[in-house]
Amino acid sequence: MIKLVIEKGLNIFEPQMIVVKLTSQLIRRKFRNIAKKLYTKIIDKLIIIDEIDYDLLLDITLLTDCKSIDA
Repeated sequence: MIKLVIEKGLNIFEPQMIVVKLTSQLIRRKFRNIAKKLYTKIIDKLIIIDEIDYDLLLDITLLTDCKSIDA
């Protein structure tokens, strides 16, 4: 997914928690220097959402069966 986002120039809409989640995933899967480079490329594509409507989260969860934090 990361490769697709970078190649296609897509934006990702996420709550603030994505920064911590993204960092933890990258650092566990890549060498530190590569993780930092990937983080820099990806973070520019993120649009951080400060306030999210509860009903929207509920709808997303019901439609996708995702975890609450992922909704």
